[in-house]
Amino acid sequence: MSLLQNLTFIKIGATGEALPIEATEWDAVHVPELGLMYSADNVGGKRLDEEDADAACSALTLGGFTDWAQPSHRFELEAILDLSKYGPAIDERFFRNVKNDWYRTKHAITGSSGYVWFVRFSDGSVNGNYRNGRCWCRAVRSVSPSGQ
Repeated sequence: MSLLQNLTFIKIGATGEALPIEATEWDAVHVPELGLMYSADNVGGKRLDEEDADAACSALTLGGFTDWAQPSHRFELEAILDLSKYGPAIDERFFRNVKNDWYRTKHAITGSSGYVWFVRFSDGSVNGNYRNGRCWCRAVRSVSPSGQ
């Protein structure tokens, strides 16, 4: 169960195909109700600052797509939280290698361009911090209604 009720998580394979929930290899997760697709794994394999996260997301090819980016809004990460869980508060059947740590967004805090919102996947906390702080990154891309 996600933070938003009744979201559908669909595993996406290397060439953009929808896979069954039992699939053991997948590149991304499509959430049709949000019109978003997420990387199944962390980007870059370590905590990244904003510049490195931008570069790592831009270099991705997942599910046959190359238009990956950092989440531009904190909602993009908050939406996939499952607050009935803790450590991590996210469905690990779909999202791999989840760290009980902070994940970055590019969503600037109003009135402070040097600070952005971060979401902690251990418990769903949201907090602002320095834009260039090092955090984990999960890539996202917009998906058209046709699923591409």
